[in-house]
Amino acid sequence: MTQYLYGAKVQGIQSFIFETNKLREIAGASELIESLSDKGFSGFFKDVGVEYQEDQLLRNAAGEILYLFPDRSSCEKVVRDFERYVATQMPGLTVSQAVVEIKDYPNLHAAANKVNRLLQVQRNRPSPPTELGLMISERARRTGRPGGITKDEGLMDRRQQCKREASGYDRLYKKLTGKKLKVKQFAFEMEHITNKFQRSWLAVVHADGNNLGKLIQKMLPEIEDEKLQAGYRAFSETLEAATQAAAQAAYRVLLDRLDPKERGQIEAGKTRLPIRPVVIGGDDLTVILRAEHAVAFTEAYLKAFEEETRTGFENFAGNYDVSEYFKDGLTACAGIAIVKPKYPFHYAAHLAEELCSWTKKIAKKIDSEHTPSSLHFHKVQASFVEDYKDIIEQELMTADGKHLTTGPYFTSLIPDGYTTTKKLLKYEQVLREKETPTGPLRDYLGELRVDPEAAAQKLERIRALNTMATDRLDVKSPFTEKEEDKGAPIRLYDALQLATL
Repeated sequence: MTQYLYGAKVQGIQSFIFETNKLREIAGASELIESLSDKGFSGFFKDVGVEYQEDQLLRNAAGEILYLFPDRSSCEKVVRDFERYVATQMPGLTVSQAVVEIKDYPNLHAAANKVNRLLQVQRNRPSPPTELGLMISERARRTGRPGGITKDEGLMDRRQQCKREASGYDRLYKKLTGKKLKVKQFAFEMEHITNKFQRSWLAVVHADGNNLGKLIQKMLPEIEDEKLQAGYRAFSETLEAATQAAAQAAYRVLLDRLDPKERGQIEAGKTRLPIRPVVIGGDDLTVILRAEHAVAFTEAYLKAFEEETRTGFENFAGNYDVSEYFKDGLTACAGIAIVKPKYPFHYAAHLAEELCSWTKKIAKKIDSEHTPSSLHFHKVQASFVEDYKDIIEQELMTADGKHLTTGPYFTSLIPDGYTTTKKLLKYEQVLREKETPTGPLRDYLGELRVDPEAAAQKLERIRALNTMATDRLDVKSPFTEKEEDKGAPIRLYDALQLATL
């Protein structure tokens, strides 16, 4: 019997999630996406009268689905109705679909490549709008779309309603914490994450695996044809498990950093968590959390992801004879956008992704095959966020052309002289101590933008009065600086940004 390989890809996920600053709706949107990876897709099969076979599912994570149908009629039923299902259950999302007949290709890997190419073509074709209304219809005030139901905040459209209904689901929190939580522990407002602290900053963290597409392209052709279907599924499941385990390890680090009283209240179920997961699937992680813990959380995730993939893929590598690809584990890079709670979150999400991409480019120049795990962050203090390259030129350069930022930061020591996350967090801790002259150091950094010579004199005076603190910060005298260090970045700026959160 001929088999059919079906692929689907949900489009517009980021804009769907971050089109609002209401955390309840952001959370609900992410839970709706996650539902497709859980029982949403399998439940849809029952709705259209098709038997769902779990061992035929090759991939289902982060809005990407790959499923092997045993016959044409079952495939046709799913293709015909799945787009309508997504449009009605998750208004605002569109889905691309593609199908190939397995017998037309030498193996499953070749068929999957063809499906991916067809999906790229499909996503460029416009989909008909699904949220139209009569001109006489009353509109939701915040979105301009046809209103459907009235809540305390006024008339809401169908999309807002669906997101709010889904915000109480716990799929993503289970992935993050490894246990079932009470709904009263969920963060539904930005103030729940900041815990109403006076100096409230939030961080959007986005992490993505390195070279995964290249790895799959190299690895899958080496797996025997009769093992390829099981190999696809095993790879996806192992990667998903490693990502979840890494997220849980980072969550434990977050708990350890909290004030003991707040941690006790969280563990007793009496207060809300200072974090909201948005995406945990495949090799992707996106979370919103309290900014002062963002770098430590992300560092823990990157380290754990590397370790979990190294140990998690041991059985897979042995079973499919691909050990060479997993001996050092997989790596990831991350971007952290630090913003105020009222800042438009679609800008913050875009910046986090851009910081992640910027970090990857630099890390891949160091080692393109086994790209080192690294992160970078930016604290937004301007009203408009441009490309990160423009931000560096306009905000992070001294008058004599030095970079104020020393990123990206690597989780382990590398030969090119970049700073590690461990050292960055050490600097932050020193700057938070009362004995450290944080104010004068901030003035010194401000002077660098205007008059480097005056800044050098200011720094020399700071060093003379606070030798112990400046030595711990590795702040050298500008008058004894070596010639090869003249163009080096200023190591203090990033740590000071973290210390003042």
